[in-house]
Formats: sequence, C-alpha cells, structure tokens
Amino acid sequence: MSSDPLKPLRLVILGYYGFGNLGDDLILKSFVRQISELSDNLMKNVGRAVSLTVLSSEPSQTKECLAEFVSESFTLDAQQRMSSTLVWKALCQADAFVLGGGGLFQDDTSLRSVVYYAGVVAMARLARTPVWMWGQGLTPLNTPIARCLTAWSFRQAEGIALRDAVSVSAAQQWCAASSTSVKRMMDSVWSLPLPLSTLTSQSLRQDKNMLRLGVSLREWKDLTPERIEHLATVLVSGLMHRYKEQEDMPDIQFEGWVFQQNEDEPVLTCFKNCLEKTWQDLSAELTGSEVSFQSLKPLSWVWVKGTGNLFESISQCDAVVAMRFHALVLALKARKPVLGLSYSAKVERLLAELESPVFGVHEIETLDASVFSDWLSTQPNGNRIEEMEALAGEDRDILRTWLIALAER
Repeated sequence: MSSDPLKPLRLVILGYYGFGNLGDDLILKSFVRQISELSDNLMKNVGRAVSLTVLSSEPSQTKECLAEFVSESFTLDAQQRMSSTLVWKALCQADAFVLGGGGLFQDDTSLRSVVYYAGVVAMARLARTPVWMWGQGLTPLNTPIARCLTAWSFRQAEGIALRDAVSVSAAQQWCAASSTSVKRMMDSVWSLPLPLSTLTSQSLRQDKNMLRLGVSLREWKDLTPERIEHLATVLVSGLMHRYKEQEDMPDIQFEGWVFQQNEDEPVLTCFKNCLEKTWQDLSAELTGSEVSFQSLKPLSWVWVKGTGNLFESISQCDAVVAMRFHALVLALKARKPVLGLSYSAKVERLLAELESPVFGVHEIETLDASVFSDWLSTQPNGNRIEEMEALAGEDRDILRTWLIALAER
C-alpha cells in the first residue's frame, strides 16, 4: 500500500455482484453512491480522490450500470471475481478491501459461499490490505466449518458495520479479544433514495378501480408446489372475503417482481398459474349464486423486471406479499402494507423490528383467508420506518470516519 497523498484512495469491494440479483445490485449501487458523494469532501479536505474496483461476475455490465457516479474525485473499475490473478492484483494495489452487503456468509445452499469469501479475506490479509465488513447480515450457520471460517474472517477485519442487532452481537463475541469495534448500521438499501414518483404517484393513478398487488417469491426448499397452490387459494379467498359486501369487485392486477430470474421466475410462474386456475374455478362456482357482485372480471398479471420497472410498480401497488428481503425493504420505504413470507432469519428480524406481519414459508398451509383480507388494510409502522431511515443516514458517517482514517495514514 502507498501513503502517497497525491494518489487516490484505492478501494476494492466484493459481494454477490454481477449475478443478476436485483437486491445485491441495489446494495452495491447504494454503497457506490455514498462513496462517490464522500469522495468530493475527501478531495476538498485532504486532497485525496477515491478509486473503487468492484469484483463482479459480469465486470463490463457492472461498470456500465455504475457509470453515472464517476466524477473528478471518484473513478470506478470492475474486474472478474473468479480470476484469482485479477483479484490478487487488485488486492495488492488496494488501500482497503470491503466485503460489502447482504448475507454473504451463509451455508443454507452450500458451503461454497463461505469458503470463497473467507478465501478472499485471506488473500487480502496476505496482501496486507485492511478488511472492512460493510452492511452484512449474519444468519445461523449450519456447519462447524462454516462457523469457524466466518468467525475467523470477521476477526481479520479492521472495520465492521452490520445491518441488524443479532449480527452485531455475534460479531462482538467473535472479536471480543481484538480492538475492532462492531457498529450497527442499516441495510444499504435503506439509504437509497426512492424516486419521488414512488412516494407520490399512488394518488395520481388513473385506474382508481384497480387493486394492484406486488408479489415477490423465490425458489426455496420449503416452498413446495402444494404450498404455492395454498397461498394462491387463500389469497383469492381473502380478496373475496374483503369485497363480498360490495356491488362491484375492483379489477385486480398481480405484479410479479423478479429479483433473480433463475430463482424467482419459475416460482412466480407456478403461483400465477395457480392464481388463474383458482380464479376460474371461483368464477364458475359463483355463476348463478347470490353473491352481491355480479361476476368476477378476469385476473391480470404483469411481470416486473429491472430497477426502473420495480420502482414504478412499487409506486402503483396497493399492497405487497414478499419473500425477498429487499422487496420488503423497498415496499416499506414506500409505506405499503406488507405481508412477509420468511425463509430466512433476516426477513423475520426485519419485520419484527417494524412490527409487520410475517409467516414462515413452512407455515403457509396454516394461513387462511382472513390473514389476506386484513393484510390489505394493515398500514406499516410509519414512525418506526422513519427511525430506520434516520439510522440509515448515519451509515455515511461510519464510512466517512473510515475513509478519513485511511487517508491520513
């Protein structure tokens, strides 16, 4: 590492970037936005610009998506995360290595993730490059080797800021013998400003008689076809229950939010098919019945892919049912009623903090129509959301402190 004050501070960041996961891409975008803004002050106050290298599965795509943040005081590059040669070179040239955001250390699917990230931490230490743990969330680890490697990795860190109290507590135990302080921050997406239209366009909608419902599901071992079918059935029943006293049921549009295509789209397609079948069966049953509304209008479905389309969908939706952590964060930021389906401790922690309804994926068969009927009118805790957004604003102060300390070495 060089302490030449004329050279920019060189940071390297690694996360689950370049794999088409919208949540992780938003984490990266939020971090880059903050670093870009802080680099202006750093240039003015200590004469150092910032240069960031992102280790990504798709370097060219990542670099293109983040080009808007490049400025006179901030430059950006991206390298292939699976090239040990390029990773080693980047780490040797860096002033700090950031392991940034999300649940990187997890062994729910396999041990490979833990081994990979611990391996890169080891490379950084061999290169004598300081390690920062930024915005991560720790979920229970299933195997002794995963727990050992994760604890070792955190003990190598010079700066640690984690996104929930449980993660902070775990890291504090691991690092009790070191001088490293473990700070609480919010998930990076909480500090990402939503477009103004996301917060205002609900009242400007032209389709006042349409109920728009956002849905975020992903592949998971406990989300069986039978549970998907039950979820669709009780959701439709809940809508019937809610509107049974009205003469006309509103048009209903479901909007399938795709955060990662290979994991989300197959499950959402199955859910869509179950919805349509349930709707058709119910229409047939209601023909000639004494239900107060005369007939059911056809159900509609819209696929939502990409950040811009997602923000637009959030702005228009009346309520959201979601498994994805960042789908819930974004919906809550937009003050939408949410119903969480938890597949991970991170989802349970988030919704417990915000006093929002959450059910385990393994509990789906216990849900009944009343849950979904109530969901549509259950407003999120606005005061608590404002508190979390205020806490997210303090994340910048942590980064500023770390950058200044690095620049003054």
